[in-house]
Amino acid sequence: MVEGERNSQKGVKMSIEFYFSSSGLEADSIAEKDELNEEIVKETMDKFEDESEIFKKQDILVFFDCMTYRLYKDKLGSLIVKGTPSYQSSIMNYPYLQSVISNFSDFEFIVYVSRKVRERDNKIFKVLTIAHELQHLIQVINFKDIYYQSAVLIAYFWMESKFKNELNELYRKMPREVDAVRKAKLIAIKISGKSGVDNFIKKEIENAPSEIDRSYWNNTKDLDIGRSYDLQKEAQKIWSKYEDELYFKKDELEKKSKFCELDIKEKIFLEACEFYFRNKRI
Repeated sequence: MVEGERNSQKGVKMSIEFYFSSSGLEADSIAEKDELNEEIVKETMDKFEDESEIFKKQDILVFFDCMTYRLYKDKLGSLIVKGTPSYQSSIMNYPYLQSVISNFSDFEFIVYVSRKVRERDNKIFKVLTIAHELQHLIQVINFKDIYYQSAVLIAYFWMESKFKNELNELYRKMPREVDAVRKAKLIAIKISGKSGVDNFIKKEIENAPSEIDRSYWNNTKDLDIGRSYDLQKEAQKIWSKYEDELYFKKDELEKKSKFCELDIKEKIFLEACEFYFRNKRI
């Protein structure tokens, strides 16, 4: 593996490619870690079993960062989807990607993996993060409306001050997030066994640096993956709960924008609404 370069055969287009940005770690040390990271991604994809065929039909770039995520300091991973409102703002934080990856524009999906995940010597931690983001990719393919409905709701919760004190809890309870955490836990158990995953989560709870982290790991621990989860049904419940006020706020901001400048949160909310309604399946 050559650090800071694409991993692909010359002249051969691959559906899934890897990019490891230059790191402050010693070259031999990071090269060894990145070989392992690549293998873990492949193993994780395989454990999706029938759904893994979806990955083979997409153009995916798995990007391992060498820095703290520039938008959200504690973010472990993220799915960036080409053509969405968040795509350009995300890519602006990594402008060199477009210059060092000759076919960068071909990738429909970028699975972003943070430095924290890249460098940590714990396979379960890596699998949980990677599988989580891959499940979001599955959601975009199979449940497109639900995925982008969630983006509208998240932008709305972030914008409205009345949700400030419960923002993290609301985010964790979003059906697309519950679904992703469930699948990540299931994949991790397939790879490392239930006792291994349970012990890992227990240690994360005990050593959590903040209440937000502790709450996240407690939530993961309490999820019963043995019970079925109807993503569509749960997503419709939460959309119906907030639908009227979402439409009201959207109309209000569209009128406001004709007379004055919207703040960044208002702009993001309107962009999410416009994208969702423009691309909504009939």
